[in-house]
Amino acid sequence: MNIPGNLLLAYLKGSGLSTTVTLLMLIFYIVSLGEISDFELLAAVLVFHTYIGSLAGMFLLRFLRPLENGIVYPILGIIIFGTVGLLYGLFIIFTYNLEGYFIGVTMASSISFFCSQVVKSKGASYLLAALGPLFLLLIFLSVQFIGTLGS
Repeated sequence: MNIPGNLLLAYLKGSGLSTTVTLLMLIFYIVSLGEISDFELLAAVLVFHTYIGSLAGMFLLRFLRPLENGIVYPILGIIIFGTVGLLYGLFIIFTYNLEGYFIGVTMASSISFFCSQVVKSKGASYLLAALGPLFLLLIFLSVQFIGTLGS
């Protein structure tokens, strides 16, 4: 399967930024609630669903591209991606029995995917693509390090 480089980079930068937003909101959730069990598992599940949801984002972008130069493009994009994030969030909270907060997480993640497409610089695009996985790795290493301090 031959995937054009620009399409792949658009997917990776969008999903990288979405993953970063998801993890930041998850950390905010943890800090405001205190400690929760299976933090690493929850982070991994949310990141997995972020990358799956980004596939839907790429599909939506194909339909929105003809409007890209119009004045309604940013408004329409945010509304459409926010709505898809809402629906995907409902699916996730009912599938994994999570709190309603995670609907907001998926909405913000979905909108950040759309907003990341504004970035046209190759260097910044590569940075956004790498940011999400690096942040997840940092979280996993931090949790392991904190676990060793406690024992």
